[in-house]
Amino acid sequence: LAPGRSPKMTPPEGYMLATQFIKGPVSAMGRVDRSRRVFGTLSFIPVGGWIRAVLQAQTRPRATAEPNRAAKAEGTEMAAEISGTTPWIRSGTSHFKIQRTGGGAVVAAAGHMQSVAPNAAIGLEGVHSWATGYTGLSAAGRLAIPNAVATALYSVRPAGLDLTFVQRVTKSARLSAELNLGWDPETGEMASAAAGGWEIRAADMVVKGKIDQRGTFSTSIEESLGSMFRVSLSAEVDVKKQNYIWGVGFQVSS
Repeated sequence: LAPGRSPKMTPPEGYMLATQFIKGPVSAMGRVDRSRRVFGTLSFIPVGGWIRAVLQAQTRPRATAEPNRAAKAEGTEMAAEISGTTPWIRSGTSHFKIQRTGGGAVVAAAGHMQSVAPNAAIGLEGVHSWATGYTGLSAAGRLAIPNAVATALYSVRPAGLDLTFVQRVTKSARLSAELNLGWDPETGEMASAAAGGWEIRAADMVVKGKIDQRGTFSTSIEESLGSMFRVSLSAEVDVKKQNYIWGVGFQVSS
């Protein structure tokens, strides 16, 4: 920070209250944010675990020009999704997904990941949207070497390349790096983004951090308080814009 200047305290827009319930093959999750937008998910995974059904509902708040009045819910969007894998394919896994949104748009995706060596795998995935006519194809690869894993993802439409590398430096610490290359739809030129991260695990604590080329730093600390309680603290600082976001989370399990 420049001498004599202090960060601009802009209230983050990410405040929310969330809850989750899991019992057998059924899981439910709900959350509400400070704009009174409500989101809920109901998932069902039958015995065998190779297929998954998801039902989602979300309210859309009505915009208001009065700064001191909260937006009211205008309507509800529903989305249904069926996804699954095919575990019967030897040394490989296929997946499929069919999603129908509240507006009636149908999106389908299918892919396959195949092991080609004990430490290497390659895969393909295709996506099609009947509403927009968009069809996308991507190819992926994964290579595991001693104490490290490298992945690559290439998208044909739109053109893009994502590279990641994770290195284990000690039994409890890992370092990671990622590079993203792709076309910027606003400028029509090639754009890139890079970031580095770390993770440190102790007996009852996990510390994670990440910093990108724009000067945005984020970190989180998770600690177990006994067998039923878990608390987490997170923060994100944008050095260039001098903004901050922070959050506190609690998890109770039985």
